Amino acid sequence: MHYRIIVFFAFLISSVSSGAQIDSAVKEMRWKITTLLMQDRDWYNDKISPSFLSGVGVKYRTKYLTLRAGFEHYGYHENDNETRFKIGVEKGILILNRIRPYLAAEAYGVYKHSDILDLNYRADSYRYEETEIGVGGMYSLGIEGIISKYISLSVETRLLHQSVKREYKNTNLTSGYVSERSGYKNNRLVESLGMVCLEIRLP
Repeated sequence: MHYRIIVFFAFLISSVSSGAQIDSAVKEMRWKITTLLMQDRDWYNDKISPSFLSGVGVKYRTKYLTLRAGFEHYGYHENDNETRFKIGVEKGILILNRIRPYLAAEAYGVYKHSDILDLNYRADSYRYEETEIGVGGMYSLGIEGIISKYISLSVETRLLHQSVKREYKNTNLTSGYVSERSGYKNNRLVESLGMVCLEIRLP
């Protein structure tokens, strides 16, 4: 609900801007800097939770497509982090100088590491270590609301499909017993239903 409120006010503000000026800016300015403001992210495939200011990117508009690249970092908690580097393309159409629906496809590399202590003074204590590294494809459906000559807000829904190599180590700190596993896994999930990005056009 909160991202809908943000987008509503963005379109309200945009109504006072010059339509001709915006149209000219969108056609002439090829570069954009993007910031991932907020995302309703499915962290564990079962719980939707918001994350904030978790990515930056750049877009360059060519004659037929928009090229896009970026970096994202998520910290689920202090010792559980995920990093992505992504690159892809985007195609959209401009409607009434204000609204631009688009589709995007990106390839990305992902690295995730967690190191969690489970200390228990009445029973055994454990240390869980897990590392994932792999590649994936990201498919996005979005809509961009043009606020002014230089600023836009966009909302995206994203579908991910990734393949990673997983290494897992479980250490019983009380007895010293160590259990290790490794293997490959494939994930497919709707990661975000409401990703809000700030986009700034560069002159």
